[in-house]
Amino acid sequence: MVPLTTAVLAAVLTVLVGGLFVVVDRILERQVRSSLVDETHEWAASLADSTAKVLWNFDENAVQALAEDAAKNPLVLALEIQDDRDEIVYLHVKPGPALETVRIPVQYGGMAAGTVVMTSAAALVRSRVDAMELPASLAGGLFLLLVALVTPFVLSRTVLRPILQLGHLVEMVDPVVLPQGALATDSRIREVRALETALESLASSVRGNVQTLEARVRERTVALDLARGQLAHAEALATLGQLTAGIAHELNTPLAAILSAHRTLQSVALEDQLTLLASTWSRGLVDQPEAFLRSASERARALDSGSNGRTRTELRQLWKQAGRDTDGDLFDLLATDALLPVGRTVAQWPAGIPEETTLKLVVLSASLLRVIQVAAEKGAAVVQALRGQLKHNENEPSVWFDGATSLERSLLLHKGHFGGAVEVRCRFEPGIRFFGPENRLSQVWLNLINNAFQAAERSGWVFVDAWIDQGWATVRVCDSGPPVPPELVPRLFEPYFTTKATGLGLGLNLSRAIVESLGGELAYECGERGKAFVARWPQPATEPAASGSGVDSGSPG
Repeated sequence: MVPLTTAVLAAVLTVLVGGLFVVVDRILERQVRSSLVDETHEWAASLADSTAKVLWNFDENAVQALAEDAAKNPLVLALEIQDDRDEIVYLHVKPGPALETVRIPVQYGGMAAGTVVMTSAAALVRSRVDAMELPASLAGGLFLLLVALVTPFVLSRTVLRPILQLGHLVEMVDPVVLPQGALATDSRIREVRALETALESLASSVRGNVQTLEARVRERTVALDLARGQLAHAEALATLGQLTAGIAHELNTPLAAILSAHRTLQSVALEDQLTLLASTWSRGLVDQPEAFLRSASERARALDSGSNGRTRTELRQLWKQAGRDTDGDLFDLLATDALLPVGRTVAQWPAGIPEETTLKLVVLSASLLRVIQVAAEKGAAVVQALRGQLKHNENEPSVWFDGATSLERSLLLHKGHFGGAVEVRCRFEPGIRFFGPENRLSQVWLNLINNAFQAAERSGWVFVDAWIDQGWATVRVCDSGPPVPPELVPRLFEPYFTTKATGLGLGLNLSRAIVESLGGELAYECGERGKAFVARWPQPATEPAASGSGVDSGSPG
């Protein structure tokens, strides 16, 4: 018959070994799961890098080949590849439980090309744990056995013996404080633990009181400094508001004069100039000189008079075939999308005739008149918006207006300031029209686009998107600049808060106030396709007939 002590020891060892296996199994499973999750992220990121170029070029065959090769990995349970419009290009799904799903945005040259969504297989966790469990359990058992043998000896030599010696000295000096036998074998551990707990509680209480006192002092100091700064800032803003009202009034008069002079120049002086110049035109160049010059003038005044590489290349080839100089001012003026038909006609003229100077004068005058008109109108709108902020009783009525034109004008002014260093892309819903106070909403575009250009810096990009969906108008301004730190996002729309070296920090606050006054919202977003500010406000159920056409250009204006 097996002795009772032996049976108890065997049972205890059995429980310990079983528990050891369970613990090792849980630890290994957690580590293997974490390792597979990291492996899933690395594999998905690698696949996103390898598919970036083919997704950007819309090469579906190459995407299919790369995806099918990746799906052979036993780690992959499901694989989905989407293009930049979230349309599925490739989908592969295996049966079984999922471990981790990863969404990796695919970018090529800083622009969004698509998304890779990969799900890893949970069954791979169990197979790897089974392969590692037995060696790890044996190693853990040996380690626990070694600890069990060494720990009592170390504790006896380093902890209990000095405490017992101290206790015996106390017994000899004052038996009342520590009665005889208080540190007996059966009570020494309990007394030591009680003493340790009391000391730790006392030290923790003292540290907590000190930290609480220091925190309260800091809070009161910061609050006092903030109150002083706000008081001084409020006094300065009160003075600034009075000065701004006067400046806005003074600016409004010359802007009105500029617009009036522009209308006179365009309707009278420019027409007389066209008639006079056409009368001196040589016969044989064009059938109707005055109509030709008027058409060139109207094309030069077009809002979208920008040029692209294909336009300049086409016109340069025509002029070189005709033996004309392509390095002069006339070629630069005509090498635009709007004036390309005029440039084709000039390619057939003899070089160096006086009519070239006449045409250059007409085109340059019309272009400068358009610049003066856009700048003066925008300046007048800014002044009116500023006066509207200073005088809250002046409410601009809501009207239907062309959304694409309004946004393009804001982009045109900023493009002139930043030059060609920042790439501009825009995508507007065909015939998009907004309902709201046009001038006040233009202030929102100006603030958002200005922030985007400043964040994109040199060699960056700005993307403006606008659409209407289910009775809500949405304008999204995205840029390639760094995202806002998470701890600063809650303060973005606070008045006077800014992360820039210059500025008052009022643009986003005023823009949100304008959008919210229309029953909408202005929000900050940061996701797979970059950071953006999105303005949304409701539209009436009844809309006028759509007019105009959509715009999807690489560089407006």
